[in-house]
Amino acid sequence: MQTGTDTTLAVLSHLIGNELASQRAAGSSDLVTRASAGGSLRDGPLAVDSIEQLALARVVNEFFDLEASGLDEWLLRKDTIEDWVALIREGLADGARHIGFRSGGTTGDPKLNRIPLPQLEAEVALIAGAFADRRRIIGVAPPHHIYGFLWGPLLADALDVPYCHGDMAHRYALDPAPGDLVVAFPEWWRYRSARDTGFSAGIAGVTSTAPCPPEVIRALEDKGLDAMTEVYGSSETGGIAWRSDPASPFTLLNHWERANDGDASSLFLRPLKTRVTAPDELHWHDQRTLTPAGRRDGAIQVAGTNVDPAAIGRTLVEHPDVAECAVRSFETGSGSRLKAFVVPAADGDRETLEKTLREWVNARLTTPERPVRFDFGTALPRNELGKLSDW
Repeated sequence: MQTGTDTTLAVLSHLIGNELASQRAAGSSDLVTRASAGGSLRDGPLAVDSIEQLALARVVNEFFDLEASGLDEWLLRKDTIEDWVALIREGLADGARHIGFRSGGTTGDPKLNRIPLPQLEAEVALIAGAFADRRRIIGVAPPHHIYGFLWGPLLADALDVPYCHGDMAHRYALDPAPGDLVVAFPEWWRYRSARDTGFSAGIAGVTSTAPCPPEVIRALEDKGLDAMTEVYGSSETGGIAWRSDPASPFTLLNHWERANDGDASSLFLRPLKTRVTAPDELHWHDQRTLTPAGRRDGAIQVAGTNVDPAAIGRTLVEHPDVAECAVRSFETGSGSRLKAFVVPAADGDRETLEKTLREWVNARLTTPERPVRFDFGTALPRNELGKLSDW
């Protein structure tokens, strides 16, 4: 795989910025900007110490598979961002077998998913053919996630057009120019649809990571957006299918085919017919078109009992004082238990609401199903892609 210097730097700067933000309990935006400027990791504006450099080397090797080409050790010998960009480009051109993406942790701990380079190359070639008229890619979706990586730096390299990311992308995406392709996610598109400003002619959008409400897409089209492409897929699979009309089913991308063996969620990845399970139950309209019909069984075990966090969340939302709720597991000294993040329907005393909710779940749920911890806020916690995240 060949990647450009600028696009490689873009991905690297996000990997560095997000890892340092995690290490330092700081915001990532400024760190991404500093990394994008290049220079020394140690003596430059990032002021990375030896422990942080080890962590950064691990993340970069995990993402770009530099170990396959024997270049990973040089991440500890070199300390400039320009040197790391050169190592990454060399590794991708000679030896790397896959790109490693971490899932968002929506349904549990983030998991490393290694997507083979031929699969990524096949997908971006298909995308480039469909969007050959685009003059610039504006990547609101960050490039170290699979969706942002495919539709951002890889697509920009394939089309030989500029790629905007980070703070610059957020600025340009609000007022894009003719020929731009804006790569974002449903929550960002919802925000953009509520703005009074319309779109110039010749602007296209892409959305993924979660279902985008049809009314949001229609509102964007009413404001002048030429076209919106929805992509269905996941960190585990890459893109599976796409559509350009929210009223129509999704169409499989060319490198996927239906398994046809009785399991509606099974797919084959061409050309080797590798079996892959989709993240959702799938309703098939024919051999090439489908509609996702909800997440597959998300049950987990608490004290040896299968419990369904989504169903428990629905039970909590039935309470009149709850507007939204998310439930997930966490580790305690005595094993896994459940916690709930609640968005109250109205202002009020949180202590009183928690007492009321405990009485509510005690009357409706078994002991393993009952959240033992309640957290409250004005909105559910979401990551930079707009997906539910841990708290």
